[in-house]
Order: sequence, then structure tokens, then C-alpha cells
Amino acid sequence: MGDTPVEVGPEPLAFDQVVAVARDDARVVLSDQARKLVGESRAHVEELASLPRPVYGVSTGFGALATRHIQPDLRKQLQLNIVRSHAAGSGPEVEREVVRAMMLLRLRTLATGRTGV
Repeated sequence: MGDTPVEVGPEPLAFDQVVAVARDDARVVLSDQARKLVGESRAHVEELASLPRPVYGVSTGFGALATRHIQPDLRKQLQLNIVRSHAAGSGPEVEREVVRAMMLLRLRTLATGRTGV
């Protein structure tokens, strides 16, 4: 792969792209198409957040707290809290190449424009 960055968009990644990022520290760039799709998805979530009716995970809690309405001024904090709750872990550190591969795969999922990120 050389010095060519791995471009991440909505299409699947090739095995050699994942290996290049994970093991060879290849740079990663987000494609223009992914930026467009993510922007459209974000605009849709912001529209949902402005609605007076509850929208799961946007203006409500999650899981058992799904019936709890979150006031507009607390919705950004809700989203930050959900990210933090999923970022916690325990046990030994994971190898660097595993972390890089997993972050790349997560980025690819977000780049589909279907996650509301």
C-alpha cells in the first residue's frame, strides 16, 4: 500500500487495507462521499431532536430508560454519556494493531451515513 492513505467510505474495506492500517500504520482519510452521507445523517438526527414527540435515544433514555423524556438542554450530555458508557473497559490492554483495526472498522461503519453520528 506504500504511502497511499486508506480511504474510508460506505463501501467495504479490503483485507489488505485493514492490515495496512493495523500493522503498517497506514494513514486513513474519510472519502468525500462518506462526509456527505454523514452530514445528511447528522442533519436528520438534528431534525428528530427538534421534534416535540419522543425519539428513542435522541430525546429519550436508552433501554430500561426508554420512556424517560430528556429535555432539549440535556440531549448533548445524553449523547456524551452514552459514548462514555461504551468506552469503559477492564482487563489487560489490547494490542495496538487490534485497536487500530477495530477503530478502522468502526469508522467504516460510521462512514455509511446510516448511524446518525
